[in-house]
Amino acid sequence: MLAWKSSAEQGRQLVAAHDVVAGSVLWIEEPFAHLLLKQHRKRKCSMCLKPVQAHTSFSCPACPLVRYCSPSCCQRDPFHTAKGSECGMPWSVLLPADAVLATRMAAKLSQDTSSCAQHIQTLQTHLKQTSLPVLTELSLLATLAAICCRQQGAGPHPSAGSILTALLQVHTNGLAVVPQQHTDASDRIALAVYPTASLMNHSCQPNIAVCFNGCELTARATESVQAGEPLLHCYGAQTGALITPLRQQQLQEQYHFVCGCRACQAGFDESEQAMVGLRCLDSKCSGVIVPKQATPAGLCSIEPLPGCIGSGCCNRCRKCWNEDPDSSHSVWSALHVAKAEYALALSQLHNIDEVEVRTLTAATQSLLHVSEIQHKYLGIANQLMAQTNNQLAEIHATMGDWQQATFYCHKVLEAIQCSYPQSSTAVAYQMLKLADLLKVQGHQPLAHEQATAAKRVLQLHFGDSA
Repeated sequence: MLAWKSSAEQGRQLVAAHDVVAGSVLWIEEPFAHLLLKQHRKRKCSMCLKPVQAHTSFSCPACPLVRYCSPSCCQRDPFHTAKGSECGMPWSVLLPADAVLATRMAAKLSQDTSSCAQHIQTLQTHLKQTSLPVLTELSLLATLAAICCRQQGAGPHPSAGSILTALLQVHTNGLAVVPQQHTDASDRIALAVYPTASLMNHSCQPNIAVCFNGCELTARATESVQAGEPLLHCYGAQTGALITPLRQQQLQEQYHFVCGCRACQAGFDESEQAMVGLRCLDSKCSGVIVPKQATPAGLCSIEPLPGCIGSGCCNRCRKCWNEDPDSSHSVWSALHVAKAEYALALSQLHNIDEVEVRTLTAATQSLLHVSEIQHKYLGIANQLMAQTNNQLAEIHATMGDWQQATFYCHKVLEAIQCSYPQSSTAVAYQMLKLADLLKVQGHQPLAHEQATAAKRVLQLHFGDSA
């Protein structure tokens, strides 16, 4: 199913060798090198990344730093053998995960002469595009890792230079191993470099998805792909999660390229402006205003907005804020109040399952006031409104008020559907939440309809395990 081609603009990239049907498994592979993140060491096998049970797990014979699901995994770990470079040595826990993974890669490459290893050695580093301060920091980290490796008598002992190269390759080609339903970086289980997956080029609206069974990666087509077309994965936030200017900024900073995918070509269009826009000052107009000035996070957008993306005028009627400065001042004042109240409510709901009813009631009142302000001043598809409605849905579900929870959950789904492609997992998971709430209330046909639509999407991404 796979082929690869090279061009001056795109470099090496994976393409479909023949026509691919949506949902098809494209390839399955194990990582060339991987590292279980330290917060999961007691719950996951250090080799295969599958869950371990306290009463059936196996420890390294020489140190307490790692656990395994079986004797086989224990015996296969090259870094926790007798005098292994990490065995009993705290550096592998103290150094950042990317540095430890890079050290493992460099050590393996110093001994491995396979074609797979030769491919890994040719992966992009973006050395020339890396700023001097960042390169200095990474060089010091690589030197420290090399010194730590040499503390053990047994080899291999990769050089600081080879670790630095691997570290740059990890930053460019590494993948976070995550569970099926994940929301942010805190969900990450491991960091890994995969031989075939390292050839995937980026799109903010990808046509393939990867999922993990332990450390085994499975790539599937999420839409039909014609022979010769590129197979594209998303390196960061997908369309719908962030507006185009912010996605492009993140990609430029980490991966050193300006994205020109189909989503970015559409640009900062009306649907994206709605994600961060304020209501038009004319109550009869359905347009939104994107501020002309830089705007802190939490006022009209989840992320801070740079000052170069908006005009300060409505995208429909073209009425501008500078025509009514008193109104614009009152809008910002109210949104600052909403931001403060939302933060207060979140602090009260730090662990929602253990919060007293009195506290839940107080947080609900705060969020209702936030919602009132946001409804008055933000566009109906604004991400902040969806965020507030999601919190209200969770509170009402916790209190057993299923009707209100359903009301707010449906509002969140409407906002997500305005921003994300319909084949997105974000849409599907929100549909499942709504289905669960409908089912509790006995609305079986509606619940079945939502769950079936969600499962169709999730099967494209995760197959029958969805």
